[in-house]
Formats: sequence, structure tokens, C-alpha cells
Amino acid sequence: MADIRAEKIAPSTWEFLKKEYSLSLQQQKALIRCEHNLSEEEVRSGVQVARAHMIPVSALALIPSKNGFRPHVTSEGVMWKVHNDPRGLDKIEPDVIQWAEEDNNYCAKVKCTITLGGKDFVDFSQNSKGSDNESSLGGEQVTRECIDQAIKRACKVAVGLSLPVYEERAQETC
Repeated sequence: MADIRAEKIAPSTWEFLKKEYSLSLQQQKALIRCEHNLSEEEVRSGVQVARAHMIPVSALALIPSKNGFRPHVTSEGVMWKVHNDPRGLDKIEPDVIQWAEEDNNYCAKVKCTITLGGKDFVDFSQNSKGSDNESSLGGEQVTRECIDQAIKRACKVAVGLSLPVYEERAQETC
């Protein structure tokens, strides 16, 4: 059965996705990031999530929660999605509004603009040292992390991806 959404993406991209979607359960299980052993049903559910969001199985991560597993997309998956968007990626332009420095309590603010097919998509990020376990972070590292987060957020907005990002899971509680 043909997927209507496949008509909107490059044939090579669709072939790549179809290949991952048709792998054996064991192969798919190996591709999904998860710190726990997944059942066959959980793998099947994960693959369905990947198909629904038109992302590779290898871009999927499952995080345990009170109600089973919560699907996430990896940072690589977010970037894969924006780079394979049929509108064509024109640019990724982060703009540091405020660098993390001692005099502003190491708080960085970044705006990122993603341009797909001539249309701009914008999102923002703000990071600071925050908790005690991050006290060793310097201003440059806080700013770099803020830039990365702003890029991922703007990419998600640009491609309409609603899944949370796996690498940002430390901010979540199960």
C-alpha cells in the first residue's frame, strides 16, 4: 500500500525510510534508542510512531514513563528531517542574543531562523548554568548548548515535528 505522504519526499528518502520500516523486529529493536529491553509490541508501536512522523526508525528513542514508553526523536533525527524536507533547506542561522557570562549569571539567549523553500521558521532558546551539577560549565559551553537547542527547536517548527528531543530528556521526569 502506497503512502500518500511519500509522494512529497524525494524517492531516495522514501526508499531509505521504507528499508528501515521493513527490517526485522530484531533489527528495528537494535536501531531504537532505549535503555531498557523492549518487547515486540513496543518495537512495533515505536515503528508506527516513526512511520507517523516520517522519520527513520534509527531516529527514534523510547523513554520509560509511568504509562509505558514515551517516544522521542534524536537530535540526528531532527537534523535528518530538516535536511530531507522536500522544500529544500536554504539556511540555518543561529543568532546569539545574549552570551552566557559571569555578569548575567551565565544565561545565554539564542534566536534561530531556519529557511526552507524560501520560508523562514523561527524559535528561541534560553539556557543557564542552573543546577549545582552544571556548575563546572563555562559560559562558552552554556552558549553552545543554547545554540544547539535553538537550532533543534527551529528545525522542529520548520518541519512540524511534535516529538520531544531525546537529548533534552534530562529536563523531564518520568
